[in-house]
Amino acid sequence: MDTPAASLPRTAEHRRRGAGSVALEFLGSMNLAITLLVAVAVASVIGTVLQQNQPYNDYIIKFGPFWFQVFKQLGLYDVYHAPWFLAILAFLVVSTSICIYRHAPVMLRDMHKWREDVAEKSLRAFKNRALWTVPQSRGRLAPDAREFLAAHGYAVRSRETASHTVLAAKRGTANRLGYLFTHAAIVIVCIGGLLDGNIPLMVRERAGELKVETRPITVSEMDAETFIDSGNTSFRGQVMIPEGQKANFLFLNVRDGVLVQKLPFSVEVRDFRIEHYDNGQPKSFESDLVIHDDELAEPVEATISVNHPLTHRGVTIYQASFGDGGSRLKTRAWPLVANGSLTPEVNGAVDREFELDTGAGPLAIEFTDFQLFNVHDLATEPGRTSFKNVGPSFKFKLREPDGRAREYHNYMYPVPVEGRRFMLSGMRESPAEDFRFLHIPVGPDGGLERFMRLVAFTRDEERVAEVAGQIADTALSVQREQDEPAIRDKMIDRTIELMGAFNRGGLPAVNALVVEDYPEERREGAMRAYGNILRVELGSLYAQALEAEGIDVSQGSTAEQERFFQDAVTALSALADYGAPFFLQLTAYDHVQATGLEMTRSPGKYMVYLGCGLLIAGVFMLFYVRQRRMWIYVKDAPGGAEVLFAGNDNRNSRDFAREFETTRARLDAVLRSHSEE
Repeated sequence: MDTPAASLPRTAEHRRRGAGSVALEFLGSMNLAITLLVAVAVASVIGTVLQQNQPYNDYIIKFGPFWFQVFKQLGLYDVYHAPWFLAILAFLVVSTSICIYRHAPVMLRDMHKWREDVAEKSLRAFKNRALWTVPQSRGRLAPDAREFLAAHGYAVRSRETASHTVLAAKRGTANRLGYLFTHAAIVIVCIGGLLDGNIPLMVRERAGELKVETRPITVSEMDAETFIDSGNTSFRGQVMIPEGQKANFLFLNVRDGVLVQKLPFSVEVRDFRIEHYDNGQPKSFESDLVIHDDELAEPVEATISVNHPLTHRGVTIYQASFGDGGSRLKTRAWPLVANGSLTPEVNGAVDREFELDTGAGPLAIEFTDFQLFNVHDLATEPGRTSFKNVGPSFKFKLREPDGRAREYHNYMYPVPVEGRRFMLSGMRESPAEDFRFLHIPVGPDGGLERFMRLVAFTRDEERVAEVAGQIADTALSVQREQDEPAIRDKMIDRTIELMGAFNRGGLPAVNALVVEDYPEERREGAMRAYGNILRVELGSLYAQALEAEGIDVSQGSTAEQERFFQDAVTALSALADYGAPFFLQLTAYDHVQATGLEMTRSPGKYMVYLGCGLLIAGVFMLFYVRQRRMWIYVKDAPGGAEVLFAGNDNRNSRDFAREFETTRARLDAVLRSHSEE
């Protein structure tokens, strides 16, 4: 008899085994597996709907500061590499593997089990059964029954006893493989996802071995901790390479910064080609690449295009995008302020920064992009579209000494708008805003000289004062108050003040002047009076601008000149919010294209392919292959033999009931033929 002391260790061991069994039961439960699968499905939907690995500024613009932080903490901007997503995959691997471990042996045994030792009582309890008594002997019926089952596609095994013969038949046992295939597919796909999940990089970053670069600096200025050696087993990154240049690295987007992945070879872009539709929209694009590899005797030359990548040393190179590769631009700077001291020609290149003296202080200019084609809908009739290419455009930033910057988007050629032509220049103060476009009317020759001359005249203090004196003299002659110098001086000062307010803030500034000078009941009339004075003043300056072109305005203006004047006044008013002391007009360019390449090394993808193949095969077996079993139990009876026919399938389906009924009728015919012999 065991003592209490001797029984204690065994009890503790039993408890430990009990806890282990509970844990195994939980990890291998269907409820946990389904929960994990639902979590993976939801995460995959989020990763599909929400564009991944974009600059954080784009997410801030889209969602706002509050939800940006919420989604950032949840790791939704890089779902497939988020720790919680990888943890779910790991748990799913464990859970599904335990399911396979627990159920696979049982299913495999069931597949190979014939059940020829079934009892007659059990067969009589089947829903699908039939019974006959025939005058033939058991020894004669059994072989024919075996042939009958085999002829219907069943594998048959028999068991003979002294009193009876059992024929056990089965078909569609591959249905059990469907369960194993689908579960194995989940494990294989999740392992593939874990292999491509950059877990080693996450560990190295947490350990401080890698540093995500968030500063807007060049590759040569980055710290050594930002670079990943070329032996990294899994990565997906992008690089933009201009024509005629090469690169042996790419950028991996990580949260709000990048890591630099070194490549075991360098990629040179020999040529980039793009085809366009008639309306200017991109049709197709491709790149001629040269792979320089020290392990190769000669470089590898290949052409890639969308959906036609190149794979070299396990790295697949995709044609992903295109952009500007440093186009050289020539522009003319038209001054928009009084006494502007600008060089008439400003030359630069995309992604280059230089300084320009504006007379009021230096401004840093950075050309950020050049687009050779710009497609816009130029239709003037409602409900119709007319997409046309309006020609090249470029973008640039003007940065103040304090770091504040405005971004501009200028078109090279006049753009038709509502039947008239304008030079377009968009401006915004932050990437969160849309461009607000300034419409500058062009002269009959398509140039800016007429408008810019009018701008210069409105900023010319002497000329404005002269026009103000003419307006005052005209007004006083009508009122017959020529002998009042004080009134004349006051009218001149007010007219000059109106032009100054208009130049500083446009029509809203003139309205603010009225609000400041007049009580509310007199503001409407004052605004009309100020508007008339300003219109006369601008009209006089416009007439002088036309005369400077050699146009005789003594006989009045034409309809075209009137339309230009109306558009010019609107543009002059908008200049107050333009924020630049000059207008840059693109005059010439040397276009340099760049190809955007996406490169991946994904060892897990082959496991994912295998898993998908197993999943397809498994689902097919589960849904379209039914495991069916049939038995013919023949025993001796007085004057002959008794035949019991029974069957079932793993779903107890109506289809099997119909199949059994058809088979029963055929077996009945066979047995009747034996009875008639």
